[in-house]
Amino acid sequence: MGDYSEIHNGTDDRIETNQEHFALYDPGPLETTEENWDSWHGEEVRFNRRDGDIVGGTCCRNCTSRLKSRRTACLVFSCFIFIICTLFIVLATVMFGSISFKSSPKYDVKWYESAVGYQIFPRSFQDSDGDGIGDLKGITSRLDYLEYLGIEVIWLCTINPSPYTHIGLDITNFTGIDPPLGDMNDFQMLIQAVHEKGMKLVLEFVPNHSSKDHYWFQQSRQSKANPYHDFYIWADGISESEPPNDWKDTSGNSNWKYEPSREQWYHHSFLESEPSLNYDSPYVQIAMTDALQFWLEQGIDGVYIRHVNHLLGTSEIHTDQNGFQEYTVPNYNDTSRPRRASLSSSHGSLERAKSIVQKWRKIVTNSTQSKKDHKLLVVDTQDSSLAYATALYGSDKEPLADYPFNYALFDVNNQRTTGHTIRYFISQWLMSVPQNALTNWALGSPEISRISTRYEPQYLHAITMLTLALPGSPLLYYGDEISMMDVPASTETGNVPYGPMQWDSGDYAGFTDGNETWIDVANNSINNNIKVQKANDSSLLNLIRQMIKLRHQEPALGNFSEKVHLYDLHSMRELIIFVRHPRKPGSAAGLLFVANIRDYEVTENYPLIVKSTKLPDIGDVVMATNISLIETQVNLTQLKLLSGEAVIVKFQSK
Repeated sequence: MGDYSEIHNGTDDRIETNQEHFALYDPGPLETTEENWDSWHGEEVRFNRRDGDIVGGTCCRNCTSRLKSRRTACLVFSCFIFIICTLFIVLATVMFGSISFKSSPKYDVKWYESAVGYQIFPRSFQDSDGDGIGDLKGITSRLDYLEYLGIEVIWLCTINPSPYTHIGLDITNFTGIDPPLGDMNDFQMLIQAVHEKGMKLVLEFVPNHSSKDHYWFQQSRQSKANPYHDFYIWADGISESEPPNDWKDTSGNSNWKYEPSREQWYHHSFLESEPSLNYDSPYVQIAMTDALQFWLEQGIDGVYIRHVNHLLGTSEIHTDQNGFQEYTVPNYNDTSRPRRASLSSSHGSLERAKSIVQKWRKIVTNSTQSKKDHKLLVVDTQDSSLAYATALYGSDKEPLADYPFNYALFDVNNQRTTGHTIRYFISQWLMSVPQNALTNWALGSPEISRISTRYEPQYLHAITMLTLALPGSPLLYYGDEISMMDVPASTETGNVPYGPMQWDSGDYAGFTDGNETWIDVANNSINNNIKVQKANDSSLLNLIRQMIKLRHQEPALGNFSEKVHLYDLHSMRELIIFVRHPRKPGSAAGLLFVANIRDYEVTENYPLIVKSTKLPDIGDVVMATNISLIETQVNLTQLKLLSGEAVIVKFQSK
């Protein structure tokens, strides 16, 4: 195989495996015959252990100068205090049943369980140096805005060096930073600034494949004798023009690309420029684990691990010409939208994914200082089945992911989405996750058309409010809070959802002080930007900000693992209806959520519909897409909602 004591990581520098170890200061045991430092009544006293004489420092005026008398006094005083404390505990136990010196809430919500996240595409958020490309310093400069919005955790898309043939997921160095984004010092400054504001930072990690420009692949493609020959998945084809089998990538094209210099075919789950790493190779596993460890040591608070359902090895390759049909699986929502999954959807690959994720879970857990300092691990299984995704939930017996990324609402679009289908998407996911499991809710990412582009504008406020009202951790995609649209990129890619952030009405929307941007700014930036929406009380931006505040104010919205029931009226009325309850029954008011996702108004009797909860006839509106309803009382027996309206009504059960 060759000598892998040093593995190349995409540059001309070898991977450094040495780690700095930090030990707590330990002064060692006290010597009984030497001078030592001690203290008495808060003042330092230096004495000789041999005879108890004071040789330096000062002492309490009430203390004798001899160690023996001091020890006697201490013993008597300690016994007196012990007796008093014992009597106090007995008395308190009789009177109050029990007493606790260190109280902790029965329901301790961890930071990631209900935190509102914000996903940033670094090249498009803020440019700090005028080159037209967003960077890490630019993100740091805009943290005040995220604090204003109420964001609690930043999800940072990949920052590794890349030729950007696939939005930066085609990586040439797994432990480097793309130079236009900055350097490691800039990244450390960002982490520090994020933590100073009480926020967390989660980093995207892409272990399935590399760029074809990566050093490893450039070596692997040369010959079967190269030390890196098995870093990637290679197979002999039926011929030079016919691949090993008919497996398809996620675009529906062949999984295979012929390499003349090696006279073999290499596998790719995505683009031809993204060859798949071979997880049968122990050296690949070591290298990728080291890369993960590297980023954890930088101080990040969690990782979003992409495409774990595509972690493959050469042992899973066979020449079944019906492989594509064999491995085709339904998508999350069992919809007709085509999603192709090749061999990575097999049961064998699930076991591989679980094995690797379990190892990485241990790495992530061991990187924390204490159990309270939990680091988040989220996995992505985007083109797999719902059963596959939820199988990666971790437990005490089988530590895996904190949760798989929830793509359920990515199917929301103009062509086929109604209130019924949205209700179905949500219900399918909630019925599939384990008991008391955490989940997230998202409407956008760099890989799907923006929600404001693919969905009708009159429903944007309602569906955004929905994601913030459901149990779990909502994730906003940058710019969606101001209804940013897709922007044109090229004739090959068409419109894309990662245009420059629209901060104000100035040149280039305040994204850069330079004379150009790496991708076009949207045409509507003059009238649609952060500054304009801040000044509009009815804007989507202000709705999101107020909803985040409400999540902190209302205990019912903090019940992250609640299995809500979405009520189905079995009619054409496209209402989404559910009730949120606090964790501790009877401790606080409940909340009724209703959204009308249809083009006509609806009046309903909600105490009659919501039979599992005894709703009162009157409730208080605490949030609404129509801000004139907020802080008013409404009659729940005849509540009318216009098209696209949503409300949250606070109530005390009968």
